[in-house]
Amino acid sequence: MGSKIGIFAFLVLTLTLSSYRVFAQDRGTLTDKRLKITIGNTVLTAVLIDNETTRDFLTLLPMTVKASDYVSREKYWHLPRALALTSDRQSEYERGDLGFWIPNNDMALFYNHDGSALPNPGLIVIAKITSGLNVFNQYPGSANFKIELAE
Repeated sequence: MGSKIGIFAFLVLTLTLSSYRVFAQDRGTLTDKRLKITIGNTVLTAVLIDNETTRDFLTLLPMTVKASDYVSREKYWHLPRALALTSDRQSEYERGDLGFWIPNNDMALFYNHDGSALPNPGLIVIAKITSGLNVFNQYPGSANFKIELAE
């Protein structure tokens, strides 16, 4: 009887983990790949989110951008072309989100949060910067920085 309980527990655990993996893939899981963002002498790291829009963005790297500032909340810049739109869009953002803003083919890097939601059609988040965001406060207007795949 003990072996039957062990087999049953194993099957339940396997099904649970499989369901979790499917759920996590649908939500856009974090990957082990990173972006390196260099602004002045500061290097930031962003963890990539596994989705089609992210994979399309990576084909544009490396890139050096001159980003404009929007309400001391985000730095944004225009991409040379649209990205794949098959990933989930969201109206909420967090400090550290790097995302694709669909209407204008813009990328937005959120370094502060002003409490407001984003209007439709929303943002496709492709990466999360986990630390060092305060460096963007040192550049109240436009800022030049380089984005590349970290080694």
